[in-house]
Amino acid sequence: DRKRGMFLSEFFPGVLVLGWLNRALAAQARHDAGAARKYAKKVLDHWGQKNPRLRMVQLAANVMNNSF
Repeated sequence: DRKRGMFLSEFFPGVLVLGWLNRALAAQARHDAGAARKYAKKVLDHWGQKNPRLRMVQLAANVMNNSF
């Protein structure tokens, strides 16, 4: 039970943010600018300030800047 709590606290936020990024990239690929911005913003709001050099954050910023 203790291991499950550690797993969730350590890895779940990253999995969640990765899911948002994948949704943003998929929305961008299908030319859905609103959804692309929505999910990219979630990534940036969650990790953007603290981890601006992470590749995930940079990709989300690119989605925000390139959503038509």
